[in-house]
Amino acid sequence: MGYRMAALCSCGYGNKEVIVGSGRSGEYYYYPFYCKKCNILFSAASFECPKCQQKDVISYSDNKMYEGDNLADKGGKELIGRKFLCPSCGRYDLEFFILGF
Repeated sequence: MGYRMAALCSCGYGNKEVIVGSGRSGEYYYYPFYCKKCNILFSAASFECPKCQQKDVISYSDNKMYEGDNLADKGGKELIGRKFLCPSCGRYDLEFFILGF
């Protein structure tokens, strides 16, 4: 099962098109990533930036992307209630919120 999520930061950055999980087919599993070159957050099933096609991206499950204890995979819900690196301001103030299924 997948979720549609929003990623919001106090600096004003917002991305309401974050997809986490899989669809009905279960063929692909989407997760948020950060592209260092383009400085963007995106959802994908592979480690490739949709803008520059580079593979130098970091999953938001990587411990460099958040503050606190290690994440335990909970099908996307592990993103809730934590502060992550914001691609806009560079602070650990980005939060994820579930918008729907």
